[in-house]
Amino acid sequence: MNDDTDKVLRELEEQNGGKIRYKTYALFLGKNGGGERDLGGLLYGIEDRLIFEDFERQPNMLLALFNSKKEEYTKYKVEFSSSDITGFRAVVLGQVKAVVNGRISPERVAESTGLRKMLGRSAVEICLEDGRAFYFELFDIKGFTQHMKELV
Repeated sequence: MNDDTDKVLRELEEQNGGKIRYKTYALFLGKNGGGERDLGGLLYGIEDRLIFEDFERQPNMLLALFNSKKEEYTKYKVEFSSSDITGFRAVVLGQVKAVVNGRISPERVAESTGLRKMLGRSAVEICLEDGRAFYFELFDIKGFTQHMKELV
């Protein structure tokens, strides 16, 4: 890692009061009934918590030429305590859009196993006690699974 990355990670540890035990690049796809998000960021574990923070997107240079109005960036951060997490699983990415837009319930999203896992893309579903389900596309699914087994 370079110095800038190390600095950012140290700042995150200070802000969140602990050592980062797991981290991966993630695309936050949305939560059940909450609409699509598509936010790129860092999903990381500190103590007994799982945290996602997005990054500010760099503007598309071609679009910037034609649109002088810059959208204001609002940081998105969500945190899950291990005691709130009731489960996690790999699901079929193609069905996530339907659940985040409220067309189907999280229970109807197919698990990504076997042939589906080999032929298609997967997302990770994190289910909480209050009935919410959050969906992420992860760079490191194996590492995430290992971390979650230790956490939950």
